[in-house]
Amino acid sequence: MLLDEQNLEVRHLEKVEGIIQENLRALFSRRDELKEEVRSVRRDMWELGRHQVRDFDDVVTLSMEGSVVKNAEIQYEQNERQIERHERQRACPYFARLDYDDGGTGRSIYIGIYSLRGEGARRMEVIDWRAPAASMFYSFDLGPGWFEAAGGKRQVNITLKRQFKIEDGELLLMYDADSAMYDEILGQVLSENTSHNLKVIIGSIQKEQNAAIRGDTRRSCLIYGLAGSGKTSVGLHRLAYILYHNRDKIRHEDILVISNNSIFGSYISGILPDLGEEPVDSTVFHHILSDAVGDRYDVQEYYGYLKAVDADKDRARLLTVKCSLEFLSWCEEYFAAFNYKLPTVKYRELTVFSSENVEGRWDAQRFSSFKAGYELLRQMAKDQAEEFFMFNKQRILLDIEQENQELSEREQTSVYNRLKREYTANILDEIGRLNRLDPEKQAVDILKNYLEGIGEDGYPAAELFREFQEGRLSYENALYYLFIRILMGETDQRTSVKHIVIDEAQDYNLLQLRIIRKLYPKSIFTLLADVFQ
Repeated sequence: MLLDEQNLEVRHLEKVEGIIQENLRALFSRRDELKEEVRSVRRDMWELGRHQVRDFDDVVTLSMEGSVVKNAEIQYEQNERQIERHERQRACPYFARLDYDDGGTGRSIYIGIYSLRGEGARRMEVIDWRAPAASMFYSFDLGPGWFEAAGGKRQVNITLKRQFKIEDGELLLMYDADSAMYDEILGQVLSENTSHNLKVIIGSIQKEQNAAIRGDTRRSCLIYGLAGSGKTSVGLHRLAYILYHNRDKIRHEDILVISNNSIFGSYISGILPDLGEEPVDSTVFHHILSDAVGDRYDVQEYYGYLKAVDADKDRARLLTVKCSLEFLSWCEEYFAAFNYKLPTVKYRELTVFSSENVEGRWDAQRFSSFKAGYELLRQMAKDQAEEFFMFNKQRILLDIEQENQELSEREQTSVYNRLKREYTANILDEIGRLNRLDPEKQAVDILKNYLEGIGEDGYPAAELFREFQEGRLSYENALYYLFIRILMGETDQRTSVKHIVIDEAQDYNLLQLRIIRKLYPKSIFTLLADVFQ
């Protein structure tokens, strides 16, 4: 590589470093202004604001004052994040350069963890590694390429792919994709990324990894590879990519990472900020299980369960039954087509509500949970009672008049409305009484009936009953019990979570995955797995 070209890159780096310094000066100046603004609006709210709520106007005033304070705090926090981002950029503003010919016009882009634009400047000095044009750096060699632009797919000719090693703002190394040293240096970078700690690998993403990272963010994705292959790092890079391209739909608060050990969470807290995003929540599946089952039962510790199953062949065999697709589908079918009991309620000789009233609408229904069917049944009962009283209003008012002749017309209407409320409440109470289910009993009975149906001994159901009595559940029985509670609608769904990453997904049985799917019904999934284990 010519010395002149190296000098040009050094000067370009100095220019970018200068822009970062200018931006930082402006951000630090703005920080002082914003800090004083936050203090000022807080002081005004305390000294001049209303501290007693006397009427609705006071509520509106307090709400407006709170919004002013909140907006000032948000602006200050955004400025702080920009300062932190620029501080990171100062050490290494970019790691690659890509030149391409776009319809006769030559273009050069520098790629980094964050995008960078000078104060008031229109030109982007550095583009984010997740930007559409940056994808060409990972997807194509020199020659024809394309990227998705605002107006559709743009065909280009790639003329240069160059990588840099920049530390503390100093250019230490640069090499082109067609140079003799490229493969050797890239190999060193890749080998560094196979250490036990997760790393930012945006400078060494390979084509297959890039396809996984940039896959359709509206669909679930399986990323698989051997231990040490970097699949977990790729999965976290995919998270950063999803957040970047769905700013208006998903935030870091909407993402959850699930693993079987707490160590993974500490990895995540370090790598996502290095990719330009805020940390996301992480949890251990055992915590989800324990929290959902509740304080009533102690749940066997996860690693103790693994050792016990490994040592007990009969327990392992029964586990395959409890976690089988056939059994789980059988449980779901039981509640989807649950045979609800319906009361018959009469007003004198007339039927207010019975099974015949809803027969046509009810028989074709299937439900995601017992509670879903129960709530629909209650609504049908309310509608039927309302319809009955409306259709028979004159008859009922006449009965009231004959029995209470001293009542005025207005008082008769009041009695009519009271009767309607009482009959409706009576119907709903009867529906509740007839269909009151105990999740523990349901879990035991369903398991017993299934085992008998496939010719198995029913003792696991008796063992489950004993565990309920003693207040301690084996891990697999806790899973099954939670599944039944979900199918009954006894456990709240976590609809705010929009994307879930499951680490080491090959270690999860089908029952665990079904539980996650049903607890987080609005979520899309990224599964990280070693399919060879």
